[in-house]
Amino acid sequence: MSRDGQATTYARPEADGRFAFRVPSPGGYELRVVASGGREVRLPVEVAAEGLALGEVALGGVGRVVLPRGHAMRLVFQGLDGTRDPDFRDDLLGLSYGGDPVRQSALSSDISLAGTEDDPASAALPPGRYRVLATRGLEWSVEETLLDVRVGENTPLTIGLPRRTVKTPGWILADLHVHAAGSFDSTLPYRERLRSFAAMGGEVLVATEHDNVVDYRPTANAMGLEGRMRVVPGLEVTSILRSEAVPHTTGHANAFPLLPEPFVHRGGALTSQGVRLRTPIAELRARGGERIFQLNHPRPVATVDTDDESFLSHLAIAGRPFDPTLSLDQEPNRVLIEPDPETGVRDVDFDAIELLNGATGPLNSAYKQTRADWFSLLLQGERSTGTANSDSHRLGRLVAVPASFVRVPDDRPARLDEAAFFGAILRGELVGSTGPFLTARLGKVGPGGLISAREATLSIAVDAPDWVPVAEARVYLNGALVETRPIERGGSVEVPLAFEGDAFVTVEVEGDATGDEAERYRVLVPNSVPFAFTNPIFVDPDGNGWEPPGLPAELPPTLTDPLAN
Repeated sequence: MSRDGQATTYARPEADGRFAFRVPSPGGYELRVVASGGREVRLPVEVAAEGLALGEVALGGVGRVVLPRGHAMRLVFQGLDGTRDPDFRDDLLGLSYGGDPVRQSALSSDISLAGTEDDPASAALPPGRYRVLATRGLEWSVEETLLDVRVGENTPLTIGLPRRTVKTPGWILADLHVHAAGSFDSTLPYRERLRSFAAMGGEVLVATEHDNVVDYRPTANAMGLEGRMRVVPGLEVTSILRSEAVPHTTGHANAFPLLPEPFVHRGGALTSQGVRLRTPIAELRARGGERIFQLNHPRPVATVDTDDESFLSHLAIAGRPFDPTLSLDQEPNRVLIEPDPETGVRDVDFDAIELLNGATGPLNSAYKQTRADWFSLLLQGERSTGTANSDSHRLGRLVAVPASFVRVPDDRPARLDEAAFFGAILRGELVGSTGPFLTARLGKVGPGGLISAREATLSIAVDAPDWVPVAEARVYLNGALVETRPIERGGSVEVPLAFEGDAFVTVEVEGDATGDEAERYRVLVPNSVPFAFTNPIFVDPDGNGWEPPGLPAELPPTLTDPLAN
C-alpha cells in the first residue's frame, strides 16, 4: 500500500489468500500486489472512513520448473524472446534506499543445488522461454538447454550434468573470504550460503563474518555436506570507528582459523575499533598455532584515498596512501614498520594480501594498484601471500570465484590436513584464479618455493574448461614484466631466465572475455575476465639464503604507473 509514492504498510496474505491491514487515514492509495514468478498488480483504491472491502484481486498464473535431484550444480536462467530474467527468492517487499532498489541477499537469477535432500524441488517461473545453463564452477563443463514454461504446468528441467574437465591433483579450491547472515550487511541464510558453495564446486570455505566468529559446520553436517567440503570458522576484522588514535580506521582484514567462544562477546572476535592494525595481528598470534591474518581489498575500486575499507589507501594514521615507489623508511610508508612497544608487531606484519576480490574484479584499478603495493613490499623483504576470494555477501554475487587454489598433500576435502593447508597459504603455495588453472615451475620449484640457480627454465601450463578463454601468459621478474607469450587452454610454454642476484618470479595468464566465443563466460562470471596469477618463486643464485632485492634504481612501470600496466 503506498501513498504519494511512499510505502505505508505491508501485509502478507494467509494461505487462502485473505489479507487485511489498516491505513493511517481515509483517502486515495495505490494497492500493489506482488507474488512469486514476477507477478504484479497495481490498483488505485479509495479508502473511506468505514474501510474498504477489496473483493478478489486476480494475479496472472505461473508455471513451475521441476528441478534435477541428487546432483550439485548451479543453474543460470536467462529469459529469451521477450521473457525477462527471473528473480528467485524475492521477499516481495520492494525496498529501496534513496530511490534505488535494495536487492536482498538471497535474490538471484540462479538456483543452487547441493545434491542433498533439502534442495528445492521446483521453482515458480512466469510463462515464457528460457535458456538454462548448468555449471559447477571453475573445474567443470557447462551444459545448456532451452525451457518453455506454461501457466499451470509442471515442466521437468532436463539438462546434462556438468562434467569435471579440469584435473587439479594436489590443489584444493578455497574461498578465504565468505559472508552470510552472521554479518551486519547480509541476510543470507547459512543453508543457502553452503548450498551455493557446493553448487560452485567449492572445497574449503572460510567463514569471515564482520566482527563475529560463526561456525557453519553444524549446518553443513545437518545438510549432509560433511566430507564434501571443509568449513573453517574465522572473522573479518572490520574497522569503522575513526578516532584520535586511528583517524582513518584500519580497513578490513580476515583472521582464521578461529573457534567460536559462545560466552564471549561476538564469539571471541579480535579488537577492531580505535587500534592500529598491529593490535589484532598481535592478538591473533597470541592465540598460537598456524593462523592467518589477511589484509582485505587494500585498495578501493576508484582511487579514493579516504576509503575506510581499504587500508593501503590511507594507512590508518598517515592519512596518505602507501607509495610503492618509496622505501618503507620514508613517509608516508614509515608507519607500516613501527613496532608496537609491547608486542613488537608492526602494521605490515599481515600474512596474506587479497589481490583479487569478487567485489572489484581483476585487472581493474584495485587489482593493479594492490599488485604494485605487493611487488614493492616483496622487493623490500616484506613477504605476504597473494590471495583471490569472492567476498560474497549474497547469492547475486558469486561465491568460490575468484578462488585460491592451495597446494595440499591430499586434495580430498574429507581428508584435508588443515595444518598443512594453513602452512601452504603462509608459504605462498597458492594460485589465484577467476577461471584458468595455472601452474608454473622454475626448474622443479613451484610458487612459494626457493631455487638456487643462476639460470633456469620457467615452465608455464594452463588448463580450463571450454567456456573459459585463455590467450596470454606474462612473466614478471622482481615485479617487472620481462616476457609475454601467447598460450592456449591446455597449452604450455617454456621461458629461459637468468638471474644476477636474489630475485622472485611471478606469472599471470589472461583470456579475452569480450568476444562471441567468450559469451558463456560473461553469463556465468559477470563483470570479470578469465585471469590467474601465481605467488612468487624465490631465486637464490648463490645458495646463501634469499635476500630481498630492494627497490631498483630504475623502477618498473608496474610500480610507477600501475593502472596502465
